[in-house]
Amino acid sequence: MNEEKKNYMWQVNHDTGRAIAELRQHQELTIEEAAQRADYEPTTLAAVEAGKLPHNVHNLARIVEALRGRLAIVPEESKDDPHCQFIEFE
Repeated sequence: MNEEKKNYMWQVNHDTGRAIAELRQHQELTIEEAAQRADYEPTTLAAVEAGKLPHNVHNLARIVEALRGRLAIVPEESKDDPHCQFIEFE
């Protein structure tokens, strides 16, 4: 994998993890409580939130559903559109 792709993937994992952490914190859940809801180990969820664990859409959907959020995939050209968000709070 070239350096540009590594940097891109790091950014995706980092941004997604941060959004999941914000969703969890918005609901005032601990890592342990959120992990239990999503049927994950707390260390695994912490690694996802820290952007240190690669993930796929299935796993992200499972986590977001457990946190009662919504997962959206939007075109890259929409990334600066304030109406598009990866995770929306309920």
